[in-house]
Amino acid sequence: MVPRMTWSLAYTQAANATNGSYVDGFLTYFFDTYLSGKSGFTVGAGSDSYERVMTMTFDDIKGSTSSSYLWYNWTGSTGTSCTQYENESYSSTPGDNGDLSTGNPIGALTVPAGGSWRIWESDDKTDAFLVTKGKVGQWFWPGLGSGGKWNLYRGQTWNAGSENPNTSVGLATGGGFGIPFCNAPVATSGGSSEYRLNPSISNLYSGSASYADLGAAYVFEGVGFNYSLDTFGSTTGTARSTPCIPGGASDQGVFMPSSGTQYPARVDLDNAQLIQNTTDNKYYYYMGSSLATPTFVLDFGTTEPVFT
Repeated sequence: MVPRMTWSLAYTQAANATNGSYVDGFLTYFFDTYLSGKSGFTVGAGSDSYERVMTMTFDDIKGSTSSSYLWYNWTGSTGTSCTQYENESYSSTPGDNGDLSTGNPIGALTVPAGGSWRIWESDDKTDAFLVTKGKVGQWFWPGLGSGGKWNLYRGQTWNAGSENPNTSVGLATGGGFGIPFCNAPVATSGGSSEYRLNPSISNLYSGSASYADLGAAYVFEGVGFNYSLDTFGSTTGTARSTPCIPGGASDQGVFMPSSGTQYPARVDLDNAQLIQNTTDNKYYYYMGSSLATPTFVLDFGTTEPVFT
């Protein structure tokens, strides 16, 4: 019998006077050690000790590779938040730190004072990770998995000093309801609008409960992420079918309530919670506040994970 894939603990930084509500100690480790050692992630210095630039580069469906360019700022050693930005312009090489701008924020951490920092990893997609502070999600990346390819729109010319017109995808974080992205395929040029990648399934809703009723609540596994026209901070919208990040992981899915809705499944790290399915005794990290809404979940198996 093939063992079930689940999420498990990879790293803990205990909460104390330094690592309570302050983010500097953990983020220094997270960017300079953890992500720098992860395939597909390249981290560089920002303009000071509390900034980093990061490039995510993965194989794409066009037979080459595509990159997303980001930068991060947590302001100081006693900062209690970190903002994620699109690194929307460059001086010499895409992704450099020569022209950082605060014009395009795409989410920020919401850091509780209590609880330890933890990094969790998927047994299925080894490049996937979740960062929590207590139970509150801070960063999430679904991963592409072995041999996985993503779909970034990269056909537009991007010159030094100009805003990137091509797709820029960030990590899921606080302040929104999906995985943030900027520019193509929604916008025709660089700008300050932020959209979101939605989980690739929702519940078709015709306006009649008799058609939309699933009969019970279910978890659908192997969900990827698709482009949408919805802004990152919006709770509404319509599920779309254009893929960006492939699915396939058995320890990632969408909780589907029995009643239908036209809205796509949420990825809401600010209000994430741990729930248990009393039918099979499995624990899920549930990325939302309402059990009446389609919501992205991570499967932690039958042993309760510790988030304190």
